[in-house]
Amino acid sequence: MRSLSLLLIVLAISGCAPSVRPTSMIPSVITRQDSSAGKTLVLAEVTGGEKPGLSNQVTIDKQAFREALLGTLERAGFLAPTRKGEPADYELHADIAGQLSLQIGSLAIRSHLLVSYRLIERSTKKDVWKDAIYSKYQAEGKTYATELQKARQEAVEGAVRENLGQLIQRIEAVVKPR
Repeated sequence: MRSLSLLLIVLAISGCAPSVRPTSMIPSVITRQDSSAGKTLVLAEVTGGEKPGLSNQVTIDKQAFREALLGTLERAGFLAPTRKGEPADYELHADIAGQLSLQIGSLAIRSHLLVSYRLIERSTKKDVWKDAIYSKYQAEGKTYATELQKARQEAVEGAVRENLGQLIQRIEAVVKPR
């Protein structure tokens, strides 16, 4: 009986999903040439997402997504320090509306992510842009269960990276330099 209990504990621990790494979710974005002349934004609270649980699913929670989003905005030059104490020009809201990872065949994992974004001009308090961005990413696993878990993690991180890359392109089309 004791060895059965020990076996169940080991299985429960090994079945825990790995956590996502926010730094792995930041896309390779091109930094604006003159970020000091561009408009800036602040990030409002990120909503939605799921708390990591004791299953083999890898999910993104709002805190990890927020860290990746902040890193992306900073790399793109949108979080540059505001000029001489001026407030930021825009406020960005993000809501993780849905996420799903599916095993495709025996070794591949495809992760889907849908995030709703809203960009508000702070001086007028009006929406200047609102959209939902869908992204997906597929990662290949190996024959071992631990490698398949790594593929789950890689697929989620890749879907977030794709989503944030699309976001930067869309923000750049809306937010013009001064």
